[in-house]
Amino acid sequence: MLAAGCGVTPIISMCRWLVANRPACDIAVIFNVRTPADTIFAEQWRELCAAYPQLQLTLMAEQDAQRATSTGG
Repeated sequence: MLAAGCGVTPIISMCRWLVANRPACDIAVIFNVRTPADTIFAEQWRELCAAYPQLQLTLMAEQDAQRATSTGG
């Protein structure tokens, strides 16, 4: 799934549903933000990725990016 800015709201909702109802499903999300500090739902993403290794979140920052800004399996 691809998301940018506040467009991530339905994506995180779908991810929550998928990990709860389809635990064997692999999920990859690419989320574009202006800076890492602009990551919407940052703590919720951390919790989801920690709890569900089949969820891979790749954060793409336009500015102030740090190497390896990706979580998940």
